Amino acid sequence: MASYYKHSGKFAPQGPILGLLGGIVFSVPAAILYDFALFTVTEMKLRIVCTFVFGLLLGAVCGAMMCLGKVRSNLLAGIVGFAVSFTGLYVSWTAWLAGTLHALYPSYRIPGVLQPLQVWKAVLAVNPRGTWSSGGGAATHGVTLWFVWAAEALVILGFGVLLAVGLVRRRPFCERCEQWCKRQCKLYFTPSLSPNDLKTQLESGDIRKLEKLAPGNKKQPHYRIHLNSCGVCHQLNTLTLEQIFPRNYRTLINKLLLTGEQASVLRNIEMNQRAAAGANAVPPSAK
Repeated sequence: MASYYKHSGKFAPQGPILGLLGGIVFSVPAAILYDFALFTVTEMKLRIVCTFVFGLLLGAVCGAMMCLGKVRSNLLAGIVGFAVSFTGLYVSWTAWLAGTLHALYPSYRIPGVLQPLQVWKAVLAVNPRGTWSSGGGAATHGVTLWFVWAAEALVILGFGVLLAVGLVRRRPFCERCEQWCKRQCKLYFTPSLSPNDLKTQLESGDIRKLEKLAPGNKKQPHYRIHLNSCGVCHQLNTLTLEQIFPRNYRTLINKLLLTGEQASVLRNIEMNQRAAAGANAVPPSAK
């Protein structure tokens, strides 16, 4: 029966601390830049793109810092990613309210970041009036504005959490050597087998049959195989198989555990593919 790699769930104290501190420190200037973009960009589609990018950046920094801190818990990565994304969202709201209230009510006392209750009261005061319009008419307000704000929050929190977890899950971790595995080779094959047949073949442990498959072209429909291995002990090896067809990209196998011998087969196939590609690249006159 095929065995797949799973994170152990372990983490050192510095892991979530690095994720929180690094993410929160980054979230402050990122939130201010995000607000600046919302104030200056008038095209609605570009404003939506800014929201997606803001959430992705928060998750990326948070996830990268947790990888640096060797977090191997998907649950913890999600919790830290949510905390960082929420902080970035809250800071952006506070900064946005400061600019909005200053324009609408110059004499209004602008709440600080450490005054969440006052920030909430300011939100309630702004909502009935609204501050912007998508079509040049009356400003969006009331229930519609609540819906827009909720959608913005879901995008930022959702993408922040997803990317933070995705980065932590991306590579296997060797508990023996206490380090992340590195990608040792990348292989391309022509889709001469059906996805189910190729998946069944690999899960059965028959890696050598890959030697009979023709090399693929990454610019054409193909299968792509990644081998990740521990660079110290070489005892932890995983295989990931991706199907890359036009309008049909999916991961068929994610971190299938391999023996050292099976991993060597993949490395040999990569060397042969490189040698064949190098020979084909030499002009006939130079041979």
